[in-house]
Amino acid sequence: MSDYLLDTDVLIRCLRGVAETLATAQQLTTEGDLHTSAWSHLELWLLVQPKDQKQTLDFLTSFITHPVNEEVARRAADLVKLRGQSEAPLTYAEAVIAATALHHGLTLVTYNSKNLETMASVRLLKHTQSMRGTP
Repeated sequence: MSDYLLDTDVLIRCLRGVAETLATAQQLTTEGDLHTSAWSHLELWLLVQPKDQKQTLDFLTSFITHPVNEEVARRAADLVKLRGQSEAPLTYAEAVIAATALHHGLTLVTYNSKNLETMASVRLLKHTQSMRGTP
């Protein structure tokens, strides 16, 4: 049994009602719990229209949410530094969300796996074409 951290891109597709993404998220609930990072909440709240605030709040309360605490911040900084200039650098968002998954022993579910695939320490559940749907 595994627990999963849903990346912001997956959460957006769920909120938009993308059937394939919703079906995948539902399937994952049979295997474990679904988690989010407070960083994803920040990204979502920046996109939310006033008329969609209640729906978004109701949606987000259904997940186990992890704060960006001292340990996650330190680990995210380490990930950014580790990547350095040798490869495509990680964004702060990617680093914080990956660090959250690592810190809590979660499998990261994302469509944006390209920058994270080379990080052996991060367990990824990458999208499939059918899961991608329309953002």
